[in-house]
Amino acid sequence: MPPAAHGAPQNLIKETERRFLEQLARVFRRAAQAGEIDLGATGLAAGDAAQLLLRAVKGLKGPGVTVEEYRKGVETLVRVFVAGLRPQAAARSSARSARTAKRAAGRA
Repeated sequence: MPPAAHGAPQNLIKETERRFLEQLARVFRRAAQAGEIDLGATGLAAGDAAQLLLRAVKGLKGPGVTVEEYRKGVETLVRVFVAGLRPQAAARSSARSARTAKRAAGRA
């Protein structure tokens, strides 16, 4: 196989992943603009959230994991990930972080 052709599949995979990340980031941006999620409360930009979710999904793969287990894992992960970005959850998380910081400052 010519050297240029050898790298073609790997380049295609990287390009496909890059496009998917862009689309996922766009979905997060639109959801944030619509008030459906609160990226600011988590300190994540849309692109960072997309990258984090993709890495987490990749982590669900592994030896011995069936297609059904993988699908169920992705479904659960996405549900938990999005629930954590909802404005109410993000507000609770911010309040919890503030309380923790205040307690830590009181001990110092």
